[in-house]
Amino acid sequence: MDAKTPVQQILAWFRNSLTIRIIGIGILALLLLIPSSMISSLIHEREQTRNEAEIEVTSKWGEYQIIGGPLVSVPFYDTIQNTNGENERILRYAHFLPEDLEITGSVKPEKRYRGIYVVPLYQADLEIRGSFAPLSQHSLPISNKDLLWSEAFLSLGISDVKGIREKIEIQIGDVKKEMGPGTRTVDVFNSGVNVKLPWDSTRAKKFSAKLLFNGSKELYFLPVAKETKVTLNSPWQTPSFEGDFLPGFREISDSGFKATWKILELNRNYPQDFIGIAETNQIQNYKFGVRFLLPVDEYHKTIRSSKYSELFLLLTFITYFFIEVYKKVRLHFIQYLLLGFAVLLFYILLLSLTEHVPFNVSYWISSSMILALVTLYSRAFFRGESVFLVAGGTILGFYIFFFTLLQLEDFALLVGTFGLFVLLAVAMYFTRSIQDLESDENSKL
Repeated sequence: MDAKTPVQQILAWFRNSLTIRIIGIGILALLLLIPSSMISSLIHEREQTRNEAEIEVTSKWGEYQIIGGPLVSVPFYDTIQNTNGENERILRYAHFLPEDLEITGSVKPEKRYRGIYVVPLYQADLEIRGSFAPLSQHSLPISNKDLLWSEAFLSLGISDVKGIREKIEIQIGDVKKEMGPGTRTVDVFNSGVNVKLPWDSTRAKKFSAKLLFNGSKELYFLPVAKETKVTLNSPWQTPSFEGDFLPGFREISDSGFKATWKILELNRNYPQDFIGIAETNQIQNYKFGVRFLLPVDEYHKTIRSSKYSELFLLLTFITYFFIEVYKKVRLHFIQYLLLGFAVLLFYILLLSLTEHVPFNVSYWISSSMILALVTLYSRAFFRGESVFLVAGGTILGFYIFFFTLLQLEDFALLVGTFGLFVLLAVAMYFTRSIQDLESDENSKL
């Protein structure tokens, strides 16, 4: 046999050197990060499309609602010095919060569909009761004679007035008034209803009203009384209680949920009476209530799954590299590239299926398709050797491992860390004598 020329020896070394192959496989893995990032962008794009569908529905039905009040606002004139150094009279408002407030009612949810997307909507029927203490006993630095009690008005904050289903009548003592649109001032509420109501500041007054409105996804309340109590019941089975206060009592069952909140004046950081907008931001920051969650957010799980795509890709390449080293079978870089595309195609299949069927079913359908494709492909280039079953079994193990991580949200970090430790230990075991294998390859040149 003719001796190889130096150029042929160098070319043979490049083809067979384990170091060069590792570098080449690493470069392929880095190149595949580009389509991997495109897949993540695709998932976020589909999620954004879902969000736009939700906005389209909720903008016509009623968006999430924040209910606050009622409260009494009394105008007065204040004198300030303008930029020219001249005294100027301006109209300001003093705001008074209720002594006690109790809100009870039911929330009837429903699911609306926009194409393939589901939007949780609800109809709320609430009854509001409470009382105001004599307002003349306020702590504001204003004399009662300077307050225009005859121009007082009562406001009720409703964040999206498009959702109001029926006219709102409020009973104040012996007087029953129908509330009109707007809040007259945005000192406290940016949106809502109001009624002009001359106020006798020396008397305590009770109030009551019924509030029927539409909303979507979330319902919140503001603690605007010395003691605010809210009781809700609903047939929705997957509530998430959110905000600055959790319910003191809650009961969730297959028939729905019931929850009760009780917030005291001492639990918040603003007083019972104040002037202007000084306390507005603080009031809005103390909202509490419930979010009507869908049982499963498929996009959330798909996004979590895609975060493991780079690791899955790397583990797949390492698996096939070990097989080719120990079985003395050389895979072409094109074959590595196609294997990488198969791994990434899994996430596109998963995304497309989860828009129509549950996530777990989508996961196993997608993984089964990719597993069958990769195993049959491996059988072809391993020339019928049974080692293709080892490759397929390893890939199946990876799918099971990552599926477990997706199910164990609270323990995903712990399980994932130990899983990676085991994988690293296996890799270290198979590479313990890799320098001997490379020496054998070089000795053949």
